[in-house]
Amino acid sequence: MAIINYIHLSELEDEIRFDPQYYTPENMLFEDEIKAFPNIYLGSVALITDGQHGYFKLDENSEIRQITAKCIKEGLIDKTNADRLSHITHNKNLRSSLAVNDVLVTTAGTIGQIGLVLEDIPPANIDQDIGRIAIHNNGVSPYFVWAFLQSKFGCFQIERFTTGQVQTHLSLKKMKKLRIPLFSKYVEVEEIVKKYV
Repeated sequence: MAIINYIHLSELEDEIRFDPQYYTPENMLFEDEIKAFPNIYLGSVALITDGQHGYFKLDENSEIRQITAKCIKEGLIDKTNADRLSHITHNKNLRSSLAVNDVLVTTAGTIGQIGLVLEDIPPANIDQDIGRIAIHNNGVSPYFVWAFLQSKFGCFQIERFTTGQVQTHLSLKKMKKLRIPLFSKYVEVEEIVKKYV
């Protein structure tokens, strides 16, 4: 049975997507629910970048970990299997150098795995298949962003913004467009997340 949904020209996204699964009634309902609360674009409160592209050099004697998608599992970062990145590669890619409280999102392969950088991770860097979210607004909690991106509304947006047929990808441009609700109880969420991690 066919599903029909009517979309007004004004409702088309900024990149003017016409693929029907983007505008299913279920997707539009989720979108309306997210917009029902005061929200902001993630890119307005965070620096969002990815890791080095192309050639990189490893060094087993280096203390710098290279965090890849395989290191992010169930909301946490598993550093035990991380390769060691050379100082030369790390220094050429300082924009993707990790800091405590950065939120990581896998952007290729298994897309949408979320990790939180804790004190035992740096010094570390990421590769091109991970997006680094460095929150620069004191009014937004990285713990809340971490939790929200794993909620049904965060997962919905990540899945909806993922593009590609054979090799799917979540672009940094779309990560900046993720809507994060403005929430007055960040402290309560922080306490719950801190106990978990």
